[in-house]
Formats: sequence, structure tokens, C-alpha cells
Amino acid sequence: MRVVEPREATRPRRFVPLPVWLREDAFGLLFANWTLWNVGQLGVVSVLSLYLLVTLHLAPAVAGALLLFTSLSGRLARFALTPLVTGFEPRRAMVACLGAASASYLAVALLPPSAPALALAALAVGAGYGTTGLLVKALAAGRAERRLIRYSALNVAINVGAAVGPLIVTWVFFHIGSRGVFVFAAACFAAAVPFVLGLPTLRPESAGAVEWLRGLRACLGLPGVRRAAYAGVWLFFLSSQLYAILPLAATRLLNAADLLGALFTLNAVLVVGLQLPVTQLATRLRLSPTGMILLGFAGYGIGFLLLWLWPAWWTAFVMVSCCSLAEILVPPGMDSIMAGAVPFGMRVPAFTISAACGAIGDAAGLSIGVLVAGQLALHHGLQLWYGVLTGCAAVAILGTVLLASRRAT
Repeated sequence: MRVVEPREATRPRRFVPLPVWLREDAFGLLFANWTLWNVGQLGVVSVLSLYLLVTLHLAPAVAGALLLFTSLSGRLARFALTPLVTGFEPRRAMVACLGAASASYLAVALLPPSAPALALAALAVGAGYGTTGLLVKALAAGRAERRLIRYSALNVAINVGAAVGPLIVTWVFFHIGSRGVFVFAAACFAAAVPFVLGLPTLRPESAGAVEWLRGLRACLGLPGVRRAAYAGVWLFFLSSQLYAILPLAATRLLNAADLLGALFTLNAVLVVGLQLPVTQLATRLRLSPTGMILLGFAGYGIGFLLLWLWPAWWTAFVMVSCCSLAEILVPPGMDSIMAGAVPFGMRVPAFTISAACGAIGDAAGLSIGVLVAGQLALHHGLQLWYGVLTGCAAVAILGTVLLASRRAT
């Protein structure tokens, strides 16, 4: 037997190993790829309106219409493209999406600035981004163990992109120029390719097991898919209120427009910093994914209720904190339910349904929220909108409970 000297036995370890959830099934490579995607894409999105108005000198109405076109066309193209790419080996599909996105934005940077070039590029990038997102979520499902942690990590990747991308791209836009913005995004997409190539060989998600439309119909018949889809509609409806209505509330209701930046910063810091610790705590407490969703919707309800009853700067900070907790709890719970409800060959169709429900909730939240809250603000009644949102959170909780009680045993 080798005798270990005391000095060697107490020698500190130089390297801290990566967590198990990052190492297993090469999830760390998937996480890095998704983070770079979001840094590049969300960075561009943050200055897109400035590019249209300042660089292209478009009229506000035309710029708004083009923004709506790029958003909706990207979503629609994703649904048309996904059935085609899921028959390929996932690495090849994701590399193709990254390559097309990188080439599209690089073309915008090199060609003379024009609205048609931007629209075509945004269409290609949006389709690739959405398709990759579906594949990433399907591949992250893996084994049920640590599934919540993996989906929480993907949520962190999105929020890191939302925090880092706009910060870098805004500086690039004002100090280097609009061309630099698209070069930076193209470089992010290209930098993600080696991480995708490092993934192990994977069989196609669809694997010829089901036809695409038949797979969608089959997924809709599963209780877990319906429960996750319902949660997705309300998640995006309620979360859209934080970005669409809070600026109006800060100026018309709270008379605290100077605090708006601090409120959004608080949201970003809480979601990025607490996502994994809160999920790990929920795992140790054996909180079910449905329980996480219910607690998240309760967070929305409490936050909106406080701002309805006591509209003040301090309740605005509490409301943002409660909404941030909801953004931490609901997405991983929803994705975990969706992944566990379907077999391997049906995960991409299932997450397509989830994405569609998210788009419906987001569109409804933005359109209804801006319309109704804007009218209420004109009559000094904006406070009432937060009462309506409190009721919406209650409906979300009630519906989730009813759907959970009917799930198959």
C-alpha cells in the first residue's frame, strides 16, 4: 500500500470539476451553443428599431410594420422549416441553421443598407433560431434525473443573452456602426459551430417514427402536453406585461420614470443569478414541475396584486421581484412536463406546440395589454389593469390545477 504523506493529502485541488448536469451527454456544449445564439440574436433585436429609424431612415409606421413582419415571419418560417430539418442528424441541422444565420447577417453587413435585405436576413435567422431552440430543448430532455436543472440552465442561457447581447451590441452600434452589429452577431453564430460539432453523434429526433402533422395531433391528445401548453400561453401573456406595460406604469402611474432602468436591471440580475439556485432548492424539496408552475403563477398574482392595491415605487420593485421569481419557476417546470409527457420521437412536435402557445400568449399579452392599458392610462385608470392581471394569474392557477387533476395515472 502506498503511504500518502500529509502534505500531499492536504494539497488543494487546482481545478473544480464541472457539475454533473453540464458533463453528462455533453450538455455543456449544448448550453454554450444556445448561449452564443442568444447573445448574437438578442443583441441585434435590441437595436433593430434604431437601425430601421436611424440607419435606414424609415418612417415610424414603416419601421413598426417591418419589425412586426420580421418577428412573425421568423416564427412562421420556423414552423415550416422544423419538419424538414428534424429528419437530419441534429448536429447537421443545427450547423446548417447557424451557417445560414451567420451568412445572412454577414450579407447585411457587407451589402448597402436596405430594408429588403434586412427582412430576408431576419427571416432566415428567425427560422434558424427557432428551429435550433426546438432541437436544443428536445436534446436536453435526456433522462428524467436533473431534467429540471438542464432546462433551468437553458433559461439562464436566454437571459444571459438578453443581458450581455444588448450591452455589447448597443456599444458597437454607437461606436463602430450598424455594420459592426451584424458582424458581431454573425461571429457569435460562427463561434457556436465548434460546440455543436463536439456533440456526440445523435440519431434524428423524428427518426421516421411519426409523420409531422400526425405527431402534432398525437401530442395534443396527451394530458401533459396540454398542461404544459396551457401554462405556456399564460406564462408569455403575463411576462409580456412586465416589458409592455411597466414603462407606461412607471411614467403615468408611479411618476418614477427614472427608476425604469433599475427595475429592468433587477429583473435581469434576479433571473440570471437565482435561476439555478432556486431550481436546485426546488429539486431538494422534491417540488414537482406542476408545483413550480403554480408557485410561479402565484408570484405573478402577488406582484400584480400589490401594485394594484398600493401603487408606489417600492411595490413596483416587489412586483418585479415576484415576476422574476415566476420567470425562474415556470419555464423549467413547463419544459420538464412537456419532455416527460412524450416519447423521444415526438419531442420536437411537442415543443413546437409549446412554442406556438408561447407565441399566442405573447401576441395576446402585447396587443391586449397595450390597447387596454393605454386606454385606461388616458382616463387615469391604469391601476385597474393590474387588478385584471391579478385575476388572470388566478385563472392560470385554477386551470393548471384542473388540468393536473385530470392527468393520466
